[in-house]
Amino acid sequence: NLNFWENNLVGTIPFDILGQHMKYLYLNDNNLEGTISPSISQLSNLKHLGLANNQLTGSIPSGIGKLTSLLELNMGTNVLSGSIPSETGALPTLVQLLLGNNLLTGAIPSDTFSNCSSSLTLLSLQENLLNQTIPDSISTCSSLDMLNLRSNDLTGEIPPMVGNLNDLRSLALSENALTGTLPATMQKLHRLEHLDLGTNHLTGSIDALWNLTNLVFFTVPDNSFTGTALRTEIGLFTNLRYLSLDHNEKLTGRWVAW
Repeated sequence: NLNFWENNLVGTIPFDILGQHMKYLYLNDNNLEGTISPSISQLSNLKHLGLANNQLTGSIPSGIGKLTSLLELNMGTNVLSGSIPSETGALPTLVQLLLGNNLLTGAIPSDTFSNCSSSLTLLSLQENLLNQTIPDSISTCSSLDMLNLRSNDLTGEIPPMVGNLNDLRSLALSENALTGTLPATMQKLHRLEHLDLGTNHLTGSIDALWNLTNLVFFTVPDNSFTGTALRTEIGLFTNLRYLSLDHNEKLTGRWVAW
């Protein structure tokens, strides 16, 4: 095992001299630079890989798909570019995939989710340059607890299949270019506590959200929603701490006390 979390390490990572029996490699929160070598694929027994909060550049090597024992893959907050390799979908035991706060481009590969690990609970791709639509295949990640895709360039509609993510507690899709109406299937997300859909181009009513009475954080500002802003069901949101419906000029109605 190798743990140099939160030091002041500089230079490049010598993946080619790391032992193939290594199970934990934590190099988060340093000043490491350079690219991620394809030789990372030799670490076949690795379970936890933490490279977050460095200055790593270049693309994510496709050889990452050979790390079939991986439980945690965290490369967030670097300067990584290129597309997300579809090989990440070949990681059968993956629990956490964190690639947020980089410069990743292209579509979210549907292959990443078509073979999604049944154990994947956290998917964090926020603050990249990802575009095109949210793939329907995301619904195969049936154990997802947190899905964070905010601050990208995603387009199209929120796929109805998102309603199949029965264990979801946090859904963040804000600051994209999503269009269309909210799928009625969202009303099935009864465990949802954090919902952030702000700053998109969403239209129609928010009726599908009034069944989500476990919400603590409920924010849908800067869209084009229509209909009644507040309904009496808001009184059932006993855990609600933050509510934002602002800058939806077509939402109307009277103030409802709760």
